[in-house]
Amino acid sequence: ARDRAASPPAPGAATGVPVGGTAARVEAALHDAMKAKQTDRLSALRSIRAAFQLEQTRAGAGGKLHEAGCIAALRQLLKQRHEAIEAFAGSDERQAQERKEAAVISEFLPAGPTAQQLREWVELAIEQTGVASPEQAGKVVGAVMKAHKDRVDGQSVRAATIAALRERSAS
Repeated sequence: ARDRAASPPAPGAATGVPVGGTAARVEAALHDAMKAKQTDRLSALRSIRAAFQLEQTRAGAGGKLHEAGCIAALRQLLKQRHEAIEAFAGSDERQAQERKEAAVISEFLPAGPTAQQLREWVELAIEQTGVASPEQAGKVVGAVMKAHKDRVDGQSVRAATIAALRERSAS
């Protein structure tokens, strides 16, 4: 019997998260943070990897994690961090930690639309839905989110929608 050197495991094999796109960038950043002993960054990256693994489990279908699943998981983590920042209003130290983690998570999200682009999407949705008052903003937000879910978060869409509807009703 010949001795063969064991081939190294495929990148990402130990974590179960497939390598490619955002997942690969997170894995690379995780390894860099380990080497540099960046504990705060490492904590955030580990939570991202755990969210990817959870998304992969939810996806079923042979355990494949698609880019859309990565983005959805990142948006959910970012939303959780923003909620935690509000919840820890009395603890500056805890808020600072949550802000650091939110900044790391944001690094892996695709750039969102410009204010002008978001405004155009909202205006188009207002025209399509026929909404005239801020009380019906949910219909517009739903239309924008359906068309651009992977590119924008609901809070910014809601704020832009309410502002646009108020402008229209003031005119």
